[in-house]
Amino acid sequence: MQKFTDYYKVMQIHYEADSKMIESAYKCLCKVYHPDINTSPDAPERMKELNEAYSVLSDPDKRAEYHAEWKKMTSRSTSSIMKEEDYRIELAKVVLDEFFRDMVTESWEQAYAKLTAIDQGNVPLSDFVEWKVAVAKLHKLADYKIKFEKSFKNCDYGGLVFNEILLFTVEMTVLEIGTGQISHEKTKKYMAYVNDTWKMCLGYADLKPVIAKFRYFSLLKAKNIQNDRLPMLNYYELLDQAKRELARFRRYGNPMTLILLTVKPKPGEMVVSEETYLEKCMTYVSKMICTALRKTDIVGRYHESSFAIILTETPLENGKQVMGKIIQKARRPKNLNFGLTAACTDCKSDAAMEDILKAALRKAAPEKVKNELSYFL
Repeated sequence: MQKFTDYYKVMQIHYEADSKMIESAYKCLCKVYHPDINTSPDAPERMKELNEAYSVLSDPDKRAEYHAEWKKMTSRSTSSIMKEEDYRIELAKVVLDEFFRDMVTESWEQAYAKLTAIDQGNVPLSDFVEWKVAVAKLHKLADYKIKFEKSFKNCDYGGLVFNEILLFTVEMTVLEIGTGQISHEKTKKYMAYVNDTWKMCLGYADLKPVIAKFRYFSLLKAKNIQNDRLPMLNYYELLDQAKRELARFRRYGNPMTLILLTVKPKPGEMVVSEETYLEKCMTYVSKMICTALRKTDIVGRYHESSFAIILTETPLENGKQVMGKIIQKARRPKNLNFGLTAACTDCKSDAAMEDILKAALRKAAPEKVKNELSYFL
């Protein structure tokens, strides 16, 4: 007996999705699972399954025939007796699954409708859509898996007590816009039972600082392209290139130096939020760094308040000189007040790149920097 395949799940779409949504989901998933892009062993099989699903669901006649069979199969699978707790979890998972399908197809208004009334009261639809549009310019959600973790009884959320809140872990496959790189991330999502239905807890009181952050990233990328300037990488791009450079260094012995710069804002009397002021400082410092380095160097935002710089073909002593020049160049404008500390290493340890970066970040903390490697403006 041939195994029945749920093509709606394969394409990560709702069973009522229209032709445009099917087309969009297919193109998005092709960018993730095509063997020319994805080198994992199961990519060819996933691509084959995806092509089969698309060939059926994109054809109205084939889809109608398939949908009739799909309804029979799904009704059989749900007809068995399910424990009450498992049933509640499954219902919450369905809503969360629909939310992430909306993310894949960029159906922002539909996703917003799945938030709790508390979240909708804190965050207007216009802010939610603006946030998601800003994120979509940098990252594209391609695939996801949802796993139930834990149930909480009588939980307080936003000042209200809910009878039950469920915690889920979502593993996401994300496509980096511009570079085409694929990364895998995990996030936690909470679902609250409200008025006989499940709603997702967003957890933000105000999205404006978050929107400002993603606007900054988008603007920076756009300016880098226009000006042919050394690009400011995001964390995943930075880590990927740093690992490659470290492997080259260990294989051929080419010198390389890592510099970690940490920005510590000193806003005085606050007229904007701490997050907004930090972003202003980071924007200023990032422009200064990108114009000070060579095209062969690597620079990216490593932490919310730190930058990592890889100086290729550069011994440690020369790297320290470059670090000093960067510090000297970072003169504060009149409207900003911040401290800047730095740490420098030659990456000669046997540790993984992630651990080397973490160690450098600890050294670049103002209270832990060694005198000969620290600067404070």
